Amino acid sequence: MPFPRSQLNIIICSKDPDWQPTPAAEEEMKESLNLLGISTQSELDQRSHQWVVGGFRRLHMLRHRFPSLVANHQGGYRVFCSHCQVVVTGLFVRAIQSYRSGGDRSLQCAKCGTRQDLNSLKFQPHAAFACYEVQLNDVQSSDLTKQAYAFFERHIPEMQLILKRQG
Repeated sequence: MPFPRSQLNIIICSKDPDWQPTPAAEEEMKESLNLLGISTQSELDQRSHQWVVGGFRRLHMLRHRFPSLVANHQGGYRVFCSHCQVVVTGLFVRAIQSYRSGGDRSLQCAKCGTRQDLNSLKFQPHAAFACYEVQLNDVQSSDLTKQAYAFFERHIPEMQLILKRQG
């Protein structure tokens, strides 16, 4: 029976948007995964149930040249100033366009005037910027197992999870 497709991915990244593993550390992570029967090159079998409740289909490791927004873009999201909590979604959209065109990764809140890094804003649902991410694709639930948490906490400093619907 084929593994069911899902519309949900779990993205694992560091809270530090500029963090990337060294090439040796990334290779060590891949080797550790391979020893556990998880390849980044093929679809997974029942071993993926040891990582995500219900399992997942594929694991990808992505490296970005600059910190990229990792977010659930379907259904919209709201962005709040981390200082005064006012909604700054419109300002954020303009700031992210500027950042992608070479501007700095910040915005100034129209209400309190605080200039802040885009990564320090509050997102609903949760989002972040990352230079490096591990994607677990077609997850059957949003629950990582204790084994998965321990593995990723060992390899990714200040690990965080982002849920992302695909479609």
